[in-house]
Amino acid sequence: MADSEKTPDDSWELVRPSGQPTVPMNPVHYAKSPSSAVTGSDPAALFGASDESRGLNRPNRQNGTPFMVGLMSFVGMVIVGLVLVLVFDGGQQTATPITAPVLSFGPQSTAETVQPATTPPSSLVATTTPTRITTTTVPIAGAPLVDSLLTAGPDGVYAVDPTGKTRLIDGSYERAFALSSDSFLVQPEGDTAVDPDETSIYLVEGDAVPKKVIAPEPGVDEWLTLHDVIRRGGDWFALISARSGTGPEDTTISIRLVGVSSGSDISFGEIAGWETSLGRLSLGNGNVVGEIRTVSSHSPLFLALDGAESLEPTPLGLAETYDDCNVCPRAFAIDDGGQRLAWIEGDVVVVIDIATTDRLATFTLPDGTGAVIDSLELGRSSIVMNRRQFANQPMLAAWIIDGDGNIATAPVSGFSLFNVR
Repeated sequence: MADSEKTPDDSWELVRPSGQPTVPMNPVHYAKSPSSAVTGSDPAALFGASDESRGLNRPNRQNGTPFMVGLMSFVGMVIVGLVLVLVFDGGQQTATPITAPVLSFGPQSTAETVQPATTPPSSLVATTTPTRITTTTVPIAGAPLVDSLLTAGPDGVYAVDPTGKTRLIDGSYERAFALSSDSFLVQPEGDTAVDPDETSIYLVEGDAVPKKVIAPEPGVDEWLTLHDVIRRGGDWFALISARSGTGPEDTTISIRLVGVSSGSDISFGEIAGWETSLGRLSLGNGNVVGEIRTVSSHSPLFLALDGAESLEPTPLGLAETYDDCNVCPRAFAIDDGGQRLAWIEGDVVVVIDIATTDRLATFTLPDGTGAVIDSLELGRSSIVMNRRQFANQPMLAAWIIDGDGNIATAPVSGFSLFNVR
């Protein structure tokens, strides 16, 4: 898979690794197939014409014995018929066929007429694509992998592609980001409950000894989390969050951008940290997108660099805060170009265009599997869904869903991202 060049604006040289070669990807949503129905029929055609119209005369109930004899003969025939049905049919009813969800390509609509297929556009945005019905379904993690990934897990950091996996760095890691073909920013796994220094972040270059480049402030109980990376002004910056404090009164979470080489530290501010946590934060052309989680609610988090105007939830069709429900939008992520936003609602993954707020795609996952999605990585033509059974437990193997709704499973357990360096 050839890496795609990222086009910077005047201030951004390169944004986070989350792209693949552009391939056709169309708006997708699920809809039931139109059911067949009988139309334009008269009652006689459905239920049979009346006796009189067919020249039949019913026996008169007042004709005495002939009537009774005929009646008894008729009853006997009915009984014999029922016995034959029971003998040959066993009294069983034919099972109703189970129908799978159907993908509908093109803008979401309620049109029932199947239109001729047309060549799909080469991007997610499609305002004129005719509706086309297909029987493609979403398999359960059964599709082949077509993307290149970087996966950090308990057995090391791996480069993964359709041909297999290669271990790049030995050890146990929470997250890893590729800065170049032989340079990585990593955060090892450790006993974070005991020693804040176990959350330090390291630079690994070639065969050199890993170098600690970002560490908790000395003498302060501060726990770091590495979220994303971005290149700016000739230096790589790490997007991190730092939790400090020991109780309800002094616990805070700060969100910062720290230079890997320069050590420069840009703060976005702090949020109250007691009984609060952050979902994974992602960077897209100066926008920071994530999620604030509390005991009973969660909220989208939108920030911007350099004093730029940040995104707002309401114009995007989102609420400022959601109660802790199973189908409320969560796990928000932005693509590297800052053009698309994704989240998950129950078992449905949603992708929207930020400028128009149109829903570009929705993907329905297998029933009940959305609950284990921990975070999303939104690429150009695929989405990485990092999975975790429960909070603070090891990551499962990630799922990767493509534009046709097919799901592949990463061959290595851990936190996965698109590898395009």
